[in-house]
Amino acid sequence: MSHIRTELRDAVATTITGLASTGSRVYKTRIYPLEEAKLPCLAVYVKSEQIEQSTIGNQSKKRSIEIVIDCAALANANLDSTLDTICGNVETAMALNKNLNGLALEVLLERTEIDIDGSGEKPVGIAQMTYRAIAFQNLPDPAVVFSPAVGVVDLGGIV
Repeated sequence: MSHIRTELRDAVATTITGLASTGSRVYKTRIYPLEEAKLPCLAVYVKSEQIEQSTIGNQSKKRSIEIVIDCAALANANLDSTLDTICGNVETAMALNKNLNGLALEVLLERTEIDIDGSGEKPVGIAQMTYRAIAFQNLPDPAVVFSPAVGVVDLGGIV
């Protein structure tokens, strides 16, 4: 099995692939093409992770993983509306897969930041959506996760 960060990134990419606004232009990396022909697009990557010992079971860790979805579109007169549409499509898709197929206890949108990138051929608008995924991992293998939501487990007020 892959590391939990890889599994979560893959699950998010699958969840947001095929949206009306971006189609199959979804990249699982923080480095992605900004050429006009490949826009609009989405990029999914993990930005940070906090790990703490969990009180669930004897050998588990609570992982709080920050997953970023960059929504990129050509900067033109309709940029704000285009980015809002893309963000709305992403939010809807993510809301329909709240626990990423059982990989996470919850996945919540924390913030969205909007900016312009002028490094390419033409300026590109980017809405950076930051989600927080909470997952529990059995030790010592970071690829083995369990979903407390499936069993009868005291989550200590998390739910």
